[in-house]
Amino acid sequence: MKLITLLTLALTASSLGLEVKGLELYKTANESFPEAGKEFKAYLGDKVLATKTGEWRECITPLATHEDTAYTWTAVYRGGEPMCKLNARVKYFTPDYMNSTASQNHSPPTKLDVRWKKKGDKSSLCLWGLFKTANCVKKLSENDVVESNEFVEEPSTYSQILHYEGKKGDILEFSYSEVSVALGIERRARVLKLDLSTEQTLVYKGAILKIISATNNEVVYSVSKGFTRGN
Repeated sequence: MKLITLLTLALTASSLGLEVKGLELYKTANESFPEAGKEFKAYLGDKVLATKTGEWRECITPLATHEDTAYTWTAVYRGGEPMCKLNARVKYFTPDYMNSTASQNHSPPTKLDVRWKKKGDKSSLCLWGLFKTANCVKKLSENDVVESNEFVEEPSTYSQILHYEGKKGDILEFSYSEVSVALGIERRARVLKLDLSTEQTLVYKGAILKIISATNNEVVYSVSKGFTRGN
């Protein structure tokens, strides 16, 4: 699960899910990163553009790692790793890692949902299973956990990715590929070249990048449009 941006926004209900200031949650969408219309800098080998399929979800991210051991079970809430709701109907957050481990009975690690209770300096993180809480970390501040909306990539789909590969004379080189993290497959890889002596805009598979300046080690650019699915 890959996640992008940390935004705390007000939620309103809609017929198809939740809408956050024009951003619809829990609905499959194609998103391009970085966003269009702004200036960005990338270095040699960096990703300059990616278009992914997934959905925006409500998430929480502890700023530090917290652990709690009760009886023979230890729960871990990893700092810096978002936990997100699976859909608009659930109240609890699901991590992308095994968060509960038994120390004595040789049971395999398990993944349990997490309850975040926001209550000033008495906030808490707890595992939620079998209709009850366990392994609570208490007396947290509300600021110890970031509430956000994150883009969660659908693992069975292919992301369209463009990397910067440097400059030779007036020629800029980029590498394009389509990658599935879940399947471990990279396909349709190819090198794209842009001759700055005749053109300042790279156009490929619906994507439009405007080059502002470039050296072999870095490129400054803006995105006018992301990749178009199906091209």
